[in-house]
Amino acid sequence: MDVVKQLIDLGARRLVVPGNFPVGCMTIYLAAYKTNDRTKYDELGCLKEWNDLSIFHNTQLQRAIKTLQARHPNVKIVYGDYFNALRSIFRNAAALGFDKDGIHKACCGTGNNEFNFDGGRICGAPGVKSCPNPDLRVSWDGIHLTQHAYQVTSRQVLRQVLPALH
Repeated sequence: MDVVKQLIDLGARRLVVPGNFPVGCMTIYLAAYKTNDRTKYDELGCLKEWNDLSIFHNTQLQRAIKTLQARHPNVKIVYGDYFNALRSIFRNAAALGFDKDGIHKACCGTGNNEFNFDGGRICGAPGVKSCPNPDLRVSWDGIHLTQHAYQVTSRQVLRQVLPALH
């Protein structure tokens, strides 16, 4: 929150503080912590414990925003809910133009696994190829989203935060 305080001190009057993504849905975590224990996954195929960590972080962040907002009543400080925006993509993948069977699979990567991800041979390394249509995937390289996923996420977050900023 130090950066938010600095921005307020510099004159900012409308701020969006982004929350964390559901990291348990991110390809890099799914590949690194893959388990055959189905109880570790939620209905979207995401790792529950990692998403619980994101939820904890986002809850603490929202508390800090409320505290800071109370200290600066003339400043609009809005929480950007990236967690639910990205979960919405996973939940509604087909309707949003994504390949519902490849929502956790990296577009650019390699690996003999369902995630197309190998942390030792990432996108850009020799021999690592990208998929023919990145707009069908959520994950670009296992770490970052595709442009299409960022676009859909951004639209959802903007629909949430813009009314609150006015």
